[in-house]
Amino acid sequence: MQNITPPPFFLSLPGDPPIPWSKWKKVFLTYIRVCGSNLSAERKTSILQHCLGAEGQEILENLPVIDSPDGAEGDTNLNEFELTLLRLDRHYLPKVSIILQRYYFGKCKQSETETVEDFVTALRKLAAQCKFGDTLEERIRDQFMLECKSDKIREALWSKGDPNLDEVIMVAKQIEHSELCMENLRKSKNALRDIQLVETKVATKKPTGSLKSKLLCYRCNSSSHLANSKDCPAINMLCKKCGKRGHFARCCKSSEKKMVKVNEIEYACSDEEEEKSFVLQVVNDVNCIARVNCDYPIDEVDVNGIKVSMMMDSGAKLTLISESDYLKYFINNVTLLPPDVMPFSYGGKPIELRGYFEAKITFKGNVIEGKIYIPVVGDTILGWPHQKLLNIILNPNANPQVQVQKVCMEGEDLKNEFPEVFSNKIGCVKGYKHRIVLKKGAIPVMCKVRSIPFSVRDNVRKELQRLESESIIEKVEAAEWIAPIVVASKANGDIRLCVDLRNLNKAVVEDRFPLPNITEMISSLGNARFFTTLDLSSAYHQVQLCEESKVLTSFITPFGVYKFNRMPFGLCSAASVFQRLMNELLGELPFVNFFQDDVLIFSSTLEQHRTSVRSVLNIFRNKGITLKGDKCKFFKNEISYLGHMITAEGVKPKDDLVKSIIKLTVPESKSDVQTFLGMVEYYSRFIPDLAKRTCAIRNLLKSRSVFMWDSECQREFDDLKESLSSAQSLNSFQPGLPCSITTDASEKGLGCVLKQLSGDENKTIAFASRSLRGAEYKYSTIEKEALAIFWAIKKFKQFLWGTKFVVCTDHKPLREIFEKKVLDNVSGRICKWIVGLQDYFFDVKYVPGCENKAADCLSRLRNKGVGEDDPESSWWVDEEVKVCAVTDGCVTEEEWKQGVDDDVELSRVRDLLSVGKVLDKSESIGDGFVVIMGSAKLKKDLGECIGGQGWIYLSREGCVIVWSVMLQINR
Repeated sequence: MQNITPPPFFLSLPGDPPIPWSKWKKVFLTYIRVCGSNLSAERKTSILQHCLGAEGQEILENLPVIDSPDGAEGDTNLNEFELTLLRLDRHYLPKVSIILQRYYFGKCKQSETETVEDFVTALRKLAAQCKFGDTLEERIRDQFMLECKSDKIREALWSKGDPNLDEVIMVAKQIEHSELCMENLRKSKNALRDIQLVETKVATKKPTGSLKSKLLCYRCNSSSHLANSKDCPAINMLCKKCGKRGHFARCCKSSEKKMVKVNEIEYACSDEEEEKSFVLQVVNDVNCIARVNCDYPIDEVDVNGIKVSMMMDSGAKLTLISESDYLKYFINNVTLLPPDVMPFSYGGKPIELRGYFEAKITFKGNVIEGKIYIPVVGDTILGWPHQKLLNIILNPNANPQVQVQKVCMEGEDLKNEFPEVFSNKIGCVKGYKHRIVLKKGAIPVMCKVRSIPFSVRDNVRKELQRLESESIIEKVEAAEWIAPIVVASKANGDIRLCVDLRNLNKAVVEDRFPLPNITEMISSLGNARFFTTLDLSSAYHQVQLCEESKVLTSFITPFGVYKFNRMPFGLCSAASVFQRLMNELLGELPFVNFFQDDVLIFSSTLEQHRTSVRSVLNIFRNKGITLKGDKCKFFKNEISYLGHMITAEGVKPKDDLVKSIIKLTVPESKSDVQTFLGMVEYYSRFIPDLAKRTCAIRNLLKSRSVFMWDSECQREFDDLKESLSSAQSLNSFQPGLPCSITTDASEKGLGCVLKQLSGDENKTIAFASRSLRGAEYKYSTIEKEALAIFWAIKKFKQFLWGTKFVVCTDHKPLREIFEKKVLDNVSGRICKWIVGLQDYFFDVKYVPGCENKAADCLSRLRNKGVGEDDPESSWWVDEEVKVCAVTDGCVTEEEWKQGVDDDVELSRVRDLLSVGKVLDKSESIGDGFVVIMGSAKLKKDLGECIGGQGWIYLSREGCVIVWSVMLQINR
């Protein structure tokens, strides 16, 4: 038994099993049978538990115990081993609907690229779940005969009468093999004929028979010498076509991409258009050369939501998608119609079409609908009529290959110019060391070593050796703080060595340096058109630790105890420390955004961008910071950054992240709903009509509601996915342009839209919305509309503060209240909001409700507003409001307290509030605030300092003086 290799562990690490339970179970039972039939049930159970792995054993321990195995096949008196297998079966094997599986079986058809063997295998897999019993072979035979793709196979099988499955497969394979042989023979004959045509055509132009004509210098095309001769005039010449040295432009072969070398076709790239067209035609037919002439630009075009690389051919009248692209992207998504045209190539040869389909074509914000044809042989091409409709203008003098080459060369030149920055080593920041600060009285914690699966022990040892060789860690003999390690697997199969620093993190004084707001970063790009992203190599490991801090990061492994010399991942203060470091290095550069180790450089011109990139790389070189060269993107017009796709036209969600949301399955619990809504709300600023798409789903989150996913939830679920897949691009915020904010309130929530006026166009910057909370549902209409203005301005404070802007509302009375400050007959809530907005300089404009559709839709969103503070309380802790209220005065804290003690009315208010007594309604304005209009002595004393009459707002947290003169600040 010891010589028999056991099956791999079923589940050694958390996550999904690498092998499905049904397959692993078969392998394990085979192993048990090989071990011998004399094993007891207890022994088999022990072997099973061992082979399950650490995580699998834990799952088994938590599975419910089966007392009476109802529904078990055969004898119900099962032993311990059989009961254990049954428990695992019930956990890992899903309940299969036989009716549904038989439906799938009946719908299975052989695809165009599927062989007979593959089709039979697919049918057997589906039939295994259908429980056909004794009729299994007949069902597979019938389905194969009905749905095979070849009519010739079907006719041959019908003539056999009633063959069994083996006979059907044998006949089908024979016919398939003969058809394949005939097709290969036909292709070889056509290829030989077309190559002969090429030889005949070229022979009339340039004879190739003599040896002398073939021995030409590839640099200058001269027959007097070869390319290695020092007399060649083109050795040091710069090619005007590709920009490289060593040959003339007439000899440049950068546009020739040959897959098969055919000597007779070397002269195909002549300057004569007729010859080039002819050779292109025959070469495409025999597939000898992928592209003889690639001077056409290639760009990504969105076809029915799928990005396809298309050649921009200004001479093509039809838009084509190659058969390979059609089979790859569209075969299951579109209906192919019979061709309605008969196109011809330049040489007059008809182009055979398989059909066409109607599609929505999108390119850089422009959307059209048109026909796309599928040629039997040919490339993917965007025709000239569609180019005109999409506003694509091609520069006939520009060679796109050379342009792309130059940009790529510039990126390579930067790597050659800064080899220290783009080295494969992990850098070390010069002149900076991080010191870990512990809380007073922190008690050290020493953890024991955790076992590591044998399958990854060698990988762990190699990773430790690598980190030690790069001076990131080193061995230590003794330490008070010792943490365990956790081994995680990467997507590429490698391991990631993590240290569990949770005990240390509890004792560390955290660095509270703030991380930047991603929305603000993305919105601050202005009119940038060129982008570069830089990614640091193991960013945290480039920061050194102080000597006294190194021992705090000690960790234990089966191979010894180590300590970090560099800042480890998992340290609670690491993110803030690294952000502070990056701020010290790059914070003064106006053209750089950075979030941890992700650096974005943006500029409006290419020259400015080159200078900006070099400035950042110079800083990194001087500080000893290194980058991952393969993950850095240089001089791009479109770039992915922090989950967003940034272009010169604006910002939109990143396609692969949106696709991951679209692929989410239907939520099965409230936590699944919260996960889905959380992912959607990350891109909420791109969805203007989010309210109507979330109401039914959000009702499932109510505390007393029963989770029931109905048709309305499913409709909203599908609608949200569709909305995300077609989300519009938002423009970047440009300081200096006039801003406007449109607000609205409904019985459910608040909504607003931030816009900027650029020329004659109002460009949308962001959408926002939140639901009403608690008592806000009981507010009057005018209070809800006023709250919408207050909340919207605070929401977009980063963009509006310090500038003059316009607030658009469909509630006309608010215009008089906010602009003229008519507060005599206004509720205390609105008074409070007006005071809270005194730092902002804005005009209120009345817009009828019919013109306020976007904000009106947003206001109906029942959104809790994740991460937002209550605006009714947040303005009291707003530092700017406090400073504005007291900075201009010369009253000290002692003078204020003495004034309250000397004033009869204020002393009474203070005493009543301190014991929680409710004041007279004539003195209260609600929500715990009090207005005192008398208080002659204190008002006189303080009025001499501040200079004006006003109110005193008191609460248990503190008090603020608001004088009427302050309402004129910044007005």
